[in-house]
Amino acid sequence: MSGPAPDAARLRRAALRLAYGLRAPATRYGLTPSRLAALVILGKQGPMRVGDLARELNVAVPSASRLLDLLAESGFVERRDDPTDRRAFLVSLTADGARILEDVRAEGIQELAGHLASLPAAQRAAVEAALPALEALADAFSPVTDPPRALASTADELAEVVAPRVL
Repeated sequence: MSGPAPDAARLRRAALRLAYGLRAPATRYGLTPSRLAALVILGKQGPMRVGDLARELNVAVPSASRLLDLLAESGFVERRDDPTDRRAFLVSLTADGARILEDVRAEGIQELAGHLASLPAAQRAAVEAALPALEALADAFSPVTDPPRALASTADELAEVVAPRVL
């Protein structure tokens, strides 16, 4: 390794402050990290049973069921009978739920772009140059957080909602 390692405590503080700021659009819609994570998973994977969603969120089925009750009351998800099993039901996003996800994503990108634009050119260039290293660092945490099974406050799933990567 050449040169001293960056100050890990300083980087952690900055990353936490960024993560908090990036959650602002979701917060304005009343979406906690766990609610947002549920919507993201349903948006990406489509209709699923409560038990499958609970597994993805790494929570107990009763917790996932309560979470879905709150999202259904808000009009973001709906329950339908499972055509393959009359005893079960599937949960999916409503049109409002899909719209909220897109709004959160768009607002997050717009806000971040505005903050980036307010930086001096040299700092914008430094952020751009640091992106590959920051992405590699985030990837190094993936085995620990196991996204999307981890809660969105710490998972790559929240990053995808707030500022998706352009492939």
